[in-house]
Amino acid sequence: MIAALWVIALAQGGAPVVTASVDRTRLGVGDALVLTIRARTRSPQPLKFTLPALPGFAIIATHEVSDVSLAGGVGAAMRTTVRQLTLRADGQGRVERSLVVQSKHNLTFGLMWISARLDGLAALRDGGRVEEEAPRFLKPRTYLEPFALRALGVVREDVALVEKALSRFEALGLDWHAAETRKLLQPI
Repeated sequence: MIAALWVIALAQGGAPVVTASVDRTRLGVGDALVLTIRARTRSPQPLKFTLPALPGFAIIATHEVSDVSLAGGVGAAMRTTVRQLTLRADGQGRVERSLVVQSKHNLTFGLMWISARLDGLAALRDGGRVEEEAPRFLKPRTYLEPFALRALGVVREDVALVEKALSRFEALGLDWHAAETRKLLQPI
């Protein structure tokens, strides 16, 4: 499924290259920082940013600019979209690195990356990293919740968590992922 989505993305001009930066890494309550997100793609379609929750921060200003460069001809057009957000620290929190970028066809590259990473860490039985990364995606009825449940179930060898992941995949209509999860529940 993931490979098929990447093929579609490449056919649309390739997956965007996304970078994010902040103008400072430490601040106190009430201080502001600027988060800059830059996405570059050869796709002619505009990109839409979907940001994760920013607990502990309030967005006080936002600015977005898109630029299309035709250097090298129409077929070599490069679209650059930059969004700057000025955030104020309202309490303890941190900016998560799970930025999602969507094309007009709503391919969510950030979600694909996160779900593939959780699957990979589980396959490697990397319990430390799964335990560190998966809990933040355990938000009920979200796309990433069943991936996090499955990864935790695999590294903890907890059948109940894998069964819960299967139930969530089925509820979301993610049939292929549900079938792959069922395989984990079959005796060897």
